[in-house]
Amino acid sequence: MPDRAGRSRVLSTSDFPTFRLAGEARVRNHQVKRCVIVAAVAASLVLVCCRTSGPVRTVEAEPEPELKFLVIGCGPYSETEVEWLGLNVGLENDRAQGEFLVHLGDVIAHGTPATAEYHERIAGILRSSHVPTFVVPGDNEWTEQEDPEQAWDLWTRFFMKLHRHWDGEEGRLAKMFAASEGVRHQPEREENFAFVRKGVLLIGINLPGGTPHDAEEWGRRLPANAHWIAQNFERYGDQVRAAVIFAQTQPLGAFTEPLRAASKAFGKPVLYLHADFHRWEVSRPWPEQNFLKVQTDQLGIAPPLLVTVGDEGPEPFRFDRERRPRPEPESTMKIGFVSDIHEDLFS
Repeated sequence: MPDRAGRSRVLSTSDFPTFRLAGEARVRNHQVKRCVIVAAVAASLVLVCCRTSGPVRTVEAEPEPELKFLVIGCGPYSETEVEWLGLNVGLENDRAQGEFLVHLGDVIAHGTPATAEYHERIAGILRSSHVPTFVVPGDNEWTEQEDPEQAWDLWTRFFMKLHRHWDGEEGRLAKMFAASEGVRHQPEREENFAFVRKGVLLIGINLPGGTPHDAEEWGRRLPANAHWIAQNFERYGDQVRAAVIFAQTQPLGAFTEPLRAASKAFGKPVLYLHADFHRWEVSRPWPEQNFLKVQTDQLGIAPPLLVTVGDEGPEPFRFDRERRPRPEPESTMKIGFVSDIHEDLFS
């Protein structure tokens, strides 16, 4: 547009008062809308804060599921007891109450020569179990034999890693004991094992009763047992609510004080299960009140012991020594039919 001197110039809003006013109005409207939006957001935040400023309800953690397992020891000592062992394994398969089975040693009578044929027979009965089965060494089949070295070779051949029978090509034990990535073994003493199941640490050690056959070997093995327990207590202490130790005999010798110290440091309930003396006995032998020692019945006296580890607490262990009636399928650990036992356990 030319000015009065005839020069052209750029138009501005001042040349059009109506447009200028309209533009200012739009700006004001935009500012008002923005203020309204900000106010609405602020009000919603206040409302949320008011709603959540009251007492906060805490969600209680789900209790750990109970762990149930079976224990036998000291036997079979006769042909009748061999048959009794087979009968009991069959009955426990039918009852489907234990998630695994542990034999606490002495699979043969004192003074009876251990042979490959006998061990194969006993191992075959144990392999008929529907749940993984573990064996710890006893003096009758090892240190009390006429040739302990040969006897040890036989024991390791048939019993040391019997549980691998249930592993299969699928690696079932790694699934069943996922918290410990399966069953772990002490490198220098492979017969010692450990695994975690349902918040419970389970440890097996080589501690038979009887007379030591080799003082030097004895002097190495007892500290190794204690170290294995302490190592697993430390490794899994924050992940578990209790621990169970399996051995053939009661704590003794150079093993005792390190075990007491490790149990005290662990600070959670510890159950020490052993056989050897054939009669039921429950005791707390030391000032460390978290340590409970249980001596089981001989195989020929009572059926397999059913042990239950309950939820957290100072007394989580329960024991059933009587022959239990066959439960109905719906009350058996949610396993269902006998043919499905191992598949559900290993999932």
